[in-house]
Parts: sequence; C-alpha cells; structure tokens
Amino acid sequence: MFQETFPEASILPNLAVLDRARAQATDSGKPVPVALVAVNDNWSVYAIVSTLLAVGVFDGETISLATLSPDDVAELGIPWPEQS
Repeated sequence: MFQETFPEASILPNLAVLDRARAQATDSGKPVPVALVAVNDNWSVYAIVSTLLAVGVFDGETISLATLSPDDVAELGIPWPEQS
C-alpha cells in the first residue's frame, strides 16, 4: 500500500512516522494524513499535521525537523519542503 501511495519516496514511512500519525489521530479523535513533502536520494520528509519527520535511507533514522536549525538541515542534506 505505501509503495503505491508514495512512489517517489526514497524510503517509505517507518514505524516512527506511523506512531506519530497514530498519536496525532488519537489526540484529534480522527484520522490524520501522512504526506510525502520532500525527497532526495538520502531522505524522505513526511508531514503529519504540522510535524515534519525526515527518514534516512541508509539507516532509517527519523529526525523531527523541529529539533534542527536550518544549518543542521543543510549539513545533513535533508530536503526542505517547497512552499506553495
């Protein structure tokens, strides 16, 4: 199912992303969407409500972008979601 939903992803959502979505759904009392918002060869960035989580391709590491400075994001090579 995830491969059909996120065909552009360099790595599919992992357990940390799903746990965050479940927690948000429990808090809000309704399902919440998980959206792929940025991708490169090393990272896929998923949005769950207002939370952005980057999942690393090589080790599955999951990082909340809220915990990083812009310099950290650039140093790690995490793509930033495009503003629409």
